[in-house]
Amino acid sequence: MNTLFFEPIAYWSPHFETCLEIMQGYIDSGASVTLIGCDASLPICDVNPEHDLSMCLQCISKRKQGLRMLTPVTSINYISLDDLFVGSDLPAAQRDWNFSTIEQLNEYKIDQYDIGMSVASSLMSYYRTPTLDFVSARDKLHKFLFASYRTYYAIKNYLLSERPDEVYIFNGRFAILRSVFRLCQQYAIDCFIHERGANIYKYSVTKNALPHDISNKVREIQAYWDKAPPDRRVPVAEQFYYDRAGGKQQSWFSFVANQEKGLLPECWDPQKRNLVIFNSSEDEFSSIGEEWKNHLYQSQLDGLRRIVADLSVQKNVHVYLRMHPNLTGVHNESVEGLYHITGNNFTLIPPESKISTYALIRAANTVMSFGSTVGIEAAFWGKPSILAGKSFYRELGSVYLPMTHEEVIRMALSNLEPKDRTGALMYGYYLNTFGRDYKYFEAHEIFSGRFKGKFVRPSIAIRSTCYLIDVLRLQKLLPLFIKSTTAGTG
Repeated sequence: MNTLFFEPIAYWSPHFETCLEIMQGYIDSGASVTLIGCDASLPICDVNPEHDLSMCLQCISKRKQGLRMLTPVTSINYISLDDLFVGSDLPAAQRDWNFSTIEQLNEYKIDQYDIGMSVASSLMSYYRTPTLDFVSARDKLHKFLFASYRTYYAIKNYLLSERPDEVYIFNGRFAILRSVFRLCQQYAIDCFIHERGANIYKYSVTKNALPHDISNKVREIQAYWDKAPPDRRVPVAEQFYYDRAGGKQQSWFSFVANQEKGLLPECWDPQKRNLVIFNSSEDEFSSIGEEWKNHLYQSQLDGLRRIVADLSVQKNVHVYLRMHPNLTGVHNESVEGLYHITGNNFTLIPPESKISTYALIRAANTVMSFGSTVGIEAAFWGKPSILAGKSFYRELGSVYLPMTHEEVIRMALSNLEPKDRTGALMYGYYLNTFGRDYKYFEAHEIFSGRFKGKFVRPSIAIRSTCYLIDVLRLQKLLPLFIKSTTAGTG
């Protein structure tokens, strides 16, 4: 078995430690593994968009320290991405890199690789926006395109010459990483994508599909439910929702931990029909593929404007928009546009507000969401829940699925009954259990933990050098330092 790990970013924890965990498992079985990494040759990456020298040095050193912790070390073959790129028609390709709309960028492909869409996904995460300003983003756009293009051809050279049996990467959504996933699909090589699991003590592995693939996720949810002990699955599923409502940290930070239990808006009137809408941050799923495209609205902002406008004439209705706490501190056109929505029967609750998400769910007549987990949570808590977007739980049967904007409005004004919550239980069970238990990595927090009892860190020498670089940078002496240390080296 010839297994390749493409891990260009060692800086990210616990994702690099997860890679080490999986590699050690292969070595334990008697296999040798190959890891391809970046030695600062890429002009940009998702963890270091400014190509900061200090961060590159730490990333490289952390990778070296981590590989030394695998035993036996002789079972590891390390290759730098630099050694695989032998040139191509990149200059010709760069002449095509003149995009002015998301649609143009998303349509740009190399062979079967949706390079434009993958670059858009990375840029949207960097700028925290589902839209892009192609003037201000031009430099990073071109750097991500170059980095993705270079990675694509470098890994293509390796796959064609070495023909590994399987490949491991992280996440798969981001620009540089998605190139490898598409190559594996093109050459029928099994690709395994690792990500976080149900909690910080687990990691997940998805075979030949992005972790964001809705159809594949639904099959996984069903499989977990079918395999669960009948007497265990409902209590485990319910515990997921109890923990979430209680502000317990699961696989990610709790977004309600700082909210005040039971707090409702001062203007709340229980005599009215109260529709509570929960939006979500759109940047993560905006450039995944057609499966995530909202068939109802051009964007959440477009949908919210239309919904509030059409319900504004209903005097017995009040619409509340609870902005997702993850949007705290985010300033973009989509977020700012929410603050300009007005209506006599409309109240906006900002993301940093202490008003309780779960008090809103309990008090609402109807809940509407655009795909956030709160939509299926509402169904679990016995509320009619309308989904006006795409989500992993869309087809599980516990939420209402309007097919047109007019149907959204009709549902919002109807006395809907709560849907059967079996789908919510299936989803809760999956989110509370999915993934594999770590064997060598012990998580402490969401972003930290020990691998084989030790933190994987850059060497003391590199940390000291980076500290000096940071000090010199603050004193604006770094260019002089670099010039003096590289003089005469060619």
